[in-house]
Amino acid sequence: MRYFPLVPVLMLALQACEQAPDTTWGHTSTEPASQFVNYLAEQSAAGVSSFATTEALLQATRDGSVTFALIEQPAQPIPNIEVVSSMFPSVLHLLVRQSIADCRTPVRLDALLEQGAIYAGPPGSTGYQLLDLLGQTEWLPPMSELTVLPDPFAQQPDIFFQFGGLLPIDATRRLTDYCLASIGEPGRLGAWAEGVSFRFPHLRPFVLPAGLYPRLNTEPVLTLAVNSLLVTHSDTEPDQVYDTALLVNSSVTQLSQFYPLAGQTILDSEARRWVLPLHPGAIRFAQRDAPAFIERYAELAAFLLTALLALSSASVTITRNRKQRRKDRIDDYLTAILSYREGLQSGDITPKEVVMGIESLQKEVTEMVVGERIDSDSTYVAFINLSNQVLSEARTT
Repeated sequence: MRYFPLVPVLMLALQACEQAPDTTWGHTSTEPASQFVNYLAEQSAAGVSSFATTEALLQATRDGSVTFALIEQPAQPIPNIEVVSSMFPSVLHLLVRQSIADCRTPVRLDALLEQGAIYAGPPGSTGYQLLDLLGQTEWLPPMSELTVLPDPFAQQPDIFFQFGGLLPIDATRRLTDYCLASIGEPGRLGAWAEGVSFRFPHLRPFVLPAGLYPRLNTEPVLTLAVNSLLVTHSDTEPDQVYDTALLVNSSVTQLSQFYPLAGQTILDSEARRWVLPLHPGAIRFAQRDAPAFIERYAELAAFLLTALLALSSASVTITRNRKQRRKDRIDDYLTAILSYREGLQSGDITPKEVVMGIESLQKEVTEMVVGERIDSDSTYVAFINLSNQVLSEARTT
């Protein structure tokens, strides 16, 4: 009987062992990341930690002191780090002193960066890493040949090369000497930003509409963006990741108040361009409706399967015919390009007429690709290469 008082103590200890581990959310100091994390952590009664650098945040995620971290998508996979949910696009803002660039027309990024002191964020940030990566792969001059500032306060940069959310109004008011530069013409076939995104899958072209920042851009701006992702350690319990993905998905309306582009991004389950793998708990959340659908509509599914088998031959034929018609249309444009080239070589068509004609064809093909969602197959790529080559020949004639 003298051991009886120990029983409640042992029961409390067992209950404590059964409780889920403490959950901590981590972020860097940038906006809207801190707003997102603070809101979600509050909903889940979890702790929040802020980190000065992305490297420190990822290290804390790997060692378990942070359960969920909000980061910008990296260029390469990170061991033991997996995705819970996509959150919002982080956009490259190329802000340039008006004294060194006219932002009313697109700039050549390689030539621009050689003209002044650049701030690309701290080492390890997305902007800094991208500047280094593009230099290593010869898209831009190496960082050793550029003037890259470690601190934007010690010396005022001539160029800001940084990723982040949309700029707040108070920030644009402080940038009176700057304008927002475009790295290409939005919608133009074969733009530089499209080439970069083909080479580096974590990037994608992104257009900031004219007048988004009345003090900074009067014309549309073509730039780059990466997805900001909620990530966790690969060993995190799938049930905990499932619950967190559910929380994010159910908080779209509230999160969109912090950052309007978040709503569409969170609900977009497309992960083909993600460099990091999806956590099993997140996969289960994405597939949460599949079993219920099959169980509730088994008879309908059987009927649809029968109908699908009956129509498969016809659908395959229709699809092939459509693809062939689209290919034939681009073939017609290729023929037109060759005609311009022959006319240029024979002197029957002036270089100016060739340039105007080919630019018109490029515009038509761009509208066709966007409007009809034509895949970028070998014929499409051939058109891009050939038209740009003939344009170059005409402009140097």
